[in-house]
Amino acid sequence: MKASISRQIANALKDALDRRVTRTDDWWDPFVGLRGHYDLSKAFYLTGRADIGGFGVGSDLSWQINAGLGCHLTRNLYSEMTYRIYDVNYRHGGLTYDVLTHGFELSAGITF
Repeated sequence: MKASISRQIANALKDALDRRVTRTDDWWDPFVGLRGHYDLSKAFYLTGRADIGGFGVGSDLSWQINAGLGCHLTRNLYSEMTYRIYDVNYRHGGLTYDVLTHGFELSAGITF
């Protein structure tokens, strides 16, 4: 009897908890921002970017800040190590997407 009740409880929980829910939302945000670059030497520089957007058009508010150190590897190649913080707050039709992410980024690029 104990085993039968345990099986019934396990099956009821599996049926109740074994579900998948998906949803897709798309939105567009206007934004304004600033970008800066300061040369420390011929090879190394500081870089920074910041923007803010949303204003209730798409998301309620979104913003990001990115700052770090860059290096000119050659005349046209560069690499940057930056730290980025990105926050978005979107609420629409019962969906709440309020996420703050942050971490280091390593990037490389080509200038023309």
